[in-house]
Amino acid sequence: MLMLPDAWVDDFDEKAETVLRPLFDMVWQACGWPQSLSYNDKGEWTGNRG
Repeated sequence: MLMLPDAWVDDFDEKAETVLRPLFDMVWQACGWPQSLSYNDKGEWTGNRG
């Protein structure tokens, strides 16, 4: 079981992938990876599944 914190949205103009990235990183880190492979080096969503 993996418990993640809530994602808080302050600005509805912000993209979902930006808001959710910290949660995605936590899931990947729980599996032994340093971060989500769905983002490039600039922190932009690429949609890759790793």
